[in-house]
Amino acid sequence: MNSPRSLIMMSFALIMGLMFFGCDSEQEGSDRQKAIQQKEVIKKSEEFSRGYLHGDVRKARECLLNDAKLLEEAIILEPTGRAQLLSLTHFRLYVLEKRNGDEAAAAANLIKAQYWSLKRGELTGVEVDKAMEDIRRFSAERIVEYIDELDKRHNDGKEPEYLKDTQKRKGVNGS
Repeated sequence: MNSPRSLIMMSFALIMGLMFFGCDSEQEGSDRQKAIQQKEVIKKSEEFSRGYLHGDVRKARECLLNDAKLLEEAIILEPTGRAQLLSLTHFRLYVLEKRNGDEAAAAANLIKAQYWSLKRGELTGVEVDKAMEDIRRFSAERIVEYIDELDKRHNDGKEPEYLKDTQKRKGVNGS
């Protein structure tokens, strides 16, 4: 027969086993939930990116600003990837504002893009001197070329729609 002591020990072992396995399933559930949340953030960010590529100047700016806000608050994302997405978003804003003559907004977004580029370098273990050297090499012209190239790759070889508005306002034929 089972003694009271052995029943207590078996009960204790059962409870400990349930707690142990319960924690694993909670962790797995937490990891799944985190992955779902990350995918939702990336999906929303991609929607903003499409809005930027297909919108007029106002819509493109609005989408980029919303994307920046989303990504800044999305601490659930992997930090290096988040920094990279934020630097790209602010480089895009820099180019958009530069083309539309808002020098103050362009300068502010350039600083933010450089910050997130530096942050990404730090997160990947790049020496600060090397990261700063890389950032300084990106002149205004190189940034515009980089963003134009990237935007065309993400838009079936076409420039973003907002450029048509910009060219019309400057009196340049968009075709």
